[in-house]
Amino acid sequence: MQHLYLFSRPTDREDQQLRALLSETIGATPKTSITDTPQGRLYSYPTERSVSETELRRELLTRLIPWGRATHSAFYLPSTSATAEITHVAFDLDGTLTTTELLPELARLSGRSEEM
Repeated sequence: MQHLYLFSRPTDREDQQLRALLSETIGATPKTSITDTPQGRLYSYPTERSVSETELRRELLTRLIPWGRATHSAFYLPSTSATAEITHVAFDLDGTLTTTELLPELARLSGRSEEM
């Protein structure tokens, strides 16, 4: 089973577009039971194609990136080996996130602010 996290609540039209895109690309319809959260929506779909996961992800991303740009939607397509739950999402609007904001915050959270 493969998952696609959409970091927004899609309109009915966007939901239909995304389901059609996934169906055309993978040859299977996403499960009808999708999970809605305050942060977005989770789509799950079977991965029973004879191509490798890498090839399938490449095909999906080739189609999903233009769709995401057109609908202003952010998404995450984890590999099936990714088992950790998404707990934080960060956006870097000014190019300083990693060096001046994220690393000091991670150091603080791990109790190593002094070493930073």
